[in-house]
Amino acid sequence: MIILHPWVRGVRPADQAFCWSALAGAEAAGFTVEHLELPATDPFAYARGLRRVWGRDALLVIEHDVEPSLALLEALRDCPEDLCTRLYDGQQPVTGVTHLGCTKFSLRCQTELPCPALGSMEYTGLDVEVTGFCAYWLHQNWHCHTEPLEHHHARPAWHPQRDAPWHAIGGVVGS
Repeated sequence: MIILHPWVRGVRPADQAFCWSALAGAEAAGFTVEHLELPATDPFAYARGLRRVWGRDALLVIEHDVEPSLALLEALRDCPEDLCTRLYDGQQPVTGVTHLGCTKFSLRCQTELPCPALGSMEYTGLDVEVTGFCAYWLHQNWHCHTEPLEHHHARPAWHPQRDAPWHAIGGVVGS
């Protein structure tokens, strides 16, 4: 399994530090992590990076402000389902998966779906396009995991808990 870690230099570095730490632990546990630096001036870099790894091995995308637990990474790696995710920030399975923040695509999924749009899509909309395309063409729902994850995302300055991390939701059906 390849863990793809897209990140942008200088964007919310305090939030990103949690992700970097979790992925260092994943590498120490034997996971292969590819860090994909996205130039802030190139809206197509994320899609090109995803295309570069698409079809090489099972793929787990962990975005810059997501802090997965090692238990979650292991569960995603070991899960036989083609499409897996860990929902957060109030997302519910009935609304569908519309993020790439913590998503797994099996090698079977990738080889059956070459995703021709990869490399030609801007960052905005890439997540909805890829997650929707895979679920639609495979005729599968996303398998939702519940192992620990935190989503660190800067809150607006006016927010009363601006410096507290955003915590993942619980109670999602899955493993």
